Amino acid sequence: KQQQVLQEEDENEDFGFVEISDNDDIVQHEVKNVVIELTEAFNTLSANLTTPNILLVGKTGAGKSSLVNAVFGAQFAKVGTGEPVTKHLEKFAPDGKCVVVYDTKGLEHGNHKEFITDTTKFLKKLRSSPNLKDHLHVVWYVIDMAHSRFQPFEKEICTSLLQNIPLCFVLNKIDTAEQSQINAIKNYIISLKIPNCVGIFEVISDRKNYSFSC
Repeated sequence: KQQQVLQEEDENEDFGFVEISDNDDIVQHEVKNVVIELTEAFNTLSANLTTPNILLVGKTGAGKSSLVNAVFGAQFAKVGTGEPVTKHLEKFAPDGKCVVVYDTKGLEHGNHKEFITDTTKFLKKLRSSPNLKDHLHVVWYVIDMAHSRFQPFEKEICTSLLQNIPLCFVLNKIDTAEQSQINAIKNYIISLKIPNCVGIFEVISDRKNYSFSC
């Protein structure tokens, strides 16, 4: 009996919902105001956003340019379009893109000391700017998993040269490596206990879909 009474009360309860017609002028006016407010908020936010500066590091043949093109668009790091910054660095900032990429080149064992000296001066210059938008915001360290090697000089670069900058390890071409090799590299990176490491990411060697545009 008590259950029946509760059921009747539920059926008779008025929750204040009102049926609204699609042609209701008041509703359309309110919706229009909300859209205007959201658009204004988005435009304000976009105007205050800082274009991120990404530093790409990795040995020759690691697939840095292919990676950037796959993420930001097919022609982002087109050969010959980079602006030389130092002997080892090129700057890519195509019109219409919301990111700036500094790509390193020629990093190999034997010339890494010169690379470290050159890049140290470059980083010092960026850090001297009082405006944070001019600083590096993140480093993508690209490792070629086709060879599955992380050499001692690379450890020096990551733990010394790139300290205090958010560091992402990108294991490129994982489709060419065995899972045991991938795990070994990941475990080694983890064992280094790099404080500014924000993650280890696995990507394939060659993406054909370049539809994304930022």
